[in-house]
Amino acid sequence: MTMTTTMITDMNMHMETKKLQLKMYCTTLLKKNLTNVTQLTFGGDNAEAYFSFDDEMIVFQSNNPAWSLECDQIFYTKLDGANMQEKKCHH
Repeated sequence: MTMTTTMITDMNMHMETKKLQLKMYCTTLLKKNLTNVTQLTFGGDNAEAYFSFDDEMIVFQSNNPAWSLECDQIFYTKLDGANMQEKKCHH
């Protein structure tokens, strides 16, 4: 079957419509799920964070130079950012 210009145009329009629908869905999903976000750190190469099993604390790693860090260190804090502490390694 040979594709006509009309068929290709229709396919392109359909793909653009699907892309727009996906973008709208993702935007709605983000707005719904990311409404209560607080940034805990600024600067450095912040990587990832994890919730404690009881969902009361968060642990993360950072190498923020403003904190005089030269390499990644592990920190933990309550979810409100109060009482942030560096996890010290015991040798």
